[in-house]
Amino acid sequence: MSAITTALPAWVLGLRDFQRLGLINKAVIDVTAVDIPFIAMAKNKTEQKERILRQSLLLVIAFILAPIHSTLIARAMSKYVGFVGDAGKALNKTLMQLSYKDLGNLESFQTAVSKLFKTTLNQPLPELLVKNGLTDALRHNILKAKSHFLRLDLAVEGVLFSLIGPAKVMFGEWLSGKKQFTGEFGIVDQSTLNKLYDKQAEAKAKKKPWRQFLQQHSTLFSMALGVIVPLLGATALHRLFKAPSPTGVSRWFQQHIAPHFDYHYSQFIKVFKGVPMLSDGSLLLMCILMQISELAAARSKREVKEVAIQRSLLDVTFFFGIPAFMRLLSGSTSVQGAMDKKIEAAAAKGIKLGEAELKRIGKVAGWTYGVSYLLAATAIIGSIALGNHFTRKGVRDDAQKLELKERFLTILLKPLAAPLPRPNMNQWATAGGKR
Repeated sequence: MSAITTALPAWVLGLRDFQRLGLINKAVIDVTAVDIPFIAMAKNKTEQKERILRQSLLLVIAFILAPIHSTLIARAMSKYVGFVGDAGKALNKTLMQLSYKDLGNLESFQTAVSKLFKTTLNQPLPELLVKNGLTDALRHNILKAKSHFLRLDLAVEGVLFSLIGPAKVMFGEWLSGKKQFTGEFGIVDQSTLNKLYDKQAEAKAKKKPWRQFLQQHSTLFSMALGVIVPLLGATALHRLFKAPSPTGVSRWFQQHIAPHFDYHYSQFIKVFKGVPMLSDGSLLLMCILMQISELAAARSKREVKEVAIQRSLLDVTFFFGIPAFMRLLSGSTSVQGAMDKKIEAAAAKGIKLGEAELKRIGKVAGWTYGVSYLLAATAIIGSIALGNHFTRKGVRDDAQKLELKERFLTILLKPLAAPLPRPNMNQWATAGGKR
């Protein structure tokens, strides 16, 4: 593959490596394809400020704080691997980089350790491993360390993600001075919007006490979920590996689900070398927890609808959009995979590819990634526009219903409100005199 690499343009190699950067890859896509249109398409200036805060918190929590606390927690949990001393501590942290799929049995574990040092790190096998051997006990120790790390790190991240929804709402209230969804401002006149929220408050007051209690403490419940779900998830993941020879569903989860919760360790950027970064599976789980917190903190049924539609479509496109479009256009989800498929197809036909052909294959794969990115970004813009549309329509429809109801009540109650005609007493007196 070295000959292929030297034949590829630098920008193709850059895109290929960019896809492998995990969290950094997602950060760049988030800023360029999500944050900019999400903020630019705000329905008014107040909502725009609220969205800026939301996206800033998301960026800081997921892409700045996460690598910091994951590094500290990984360092603390790596002690469960079992080696001591300076060399042992360094080895513990290195072995934490092994994927879950490599820890399913002793044979795959031994192969993965050899590959990690000789291929990925380009180092000889450490003396401690040569001396102590790659045993099943060591494999279980690494699983324990990884599970403790995942459990605690995602619990911290889960709480932080669950705070984004309430923080956004508090900021919106501080900006506007109103306990109303800022995305609804300006759609109808403020007096009509106030009436809609008065009606909403009356409906809440009529609910049963236990439902009022749940609504009042929904933020606390969503934060609790932010801790409980990661704890239970990591524990369940660890239990999958306790069976000596898993088969069926357990084996499938080991090979296909568990690796999505591995941490990525960048080998390309020195600043992030050795830093554990959240994988797509963990990020997706955090986004689900964040969406639950936003739904719990929503200020109106219309905001609930916008968040449910907009965030669901946006998150699906954010995580799966580019890979899906890549597979549709090239048969693979990555730049490297797209190139490999073309090269393998040529080899199967007995065609020997020269440098020019390899360069062309690389360029096609690179442009395919670019087109996939643009298609995903367009889908994200569409999901934002759809959410905005439903909110505008919802406010106008509810305002129209309220107006019609008020008109109907006015017409219905008008005869009752009109004063009765006063009797003509002089006429009665005249009539009495004649009798």
